[in-house]
Amino acid sequence: CNLKNLEFLNLHGNKLTENAIYKLSKCYMNNLENLDISNNILKDKGLYYLSKCDLKKLVYLNLSNIWITSEGIKNLNECKFNNIKILIL
Repeated sequence: CNLKNLEFLNLHGNKLTENAIYKLSKCYMNNLENLDISNNILKDKGLYYLSKCDLKKLVYLNLSNIWITSEGIKNLNECKFNNIKILIL
């Protein structure tokens, strides 16, 4: 999966599960700046998969209304989001 030119991805409210994020994590998205995966059926494992993505240019991440615990927050700490300016939980 090559999404190298993608800068904005809105997957809000699509009933995504961890499996969808796992598949997304296999995509090459190194130019992605905005990601909205809010209002989905994601849990901590989904954030683990997200942490494996190369999202160094990401500045906006919306994770509101997903089911995460402190374990999910720990997974976020492992992410390579060096340029994050807006994080919505």
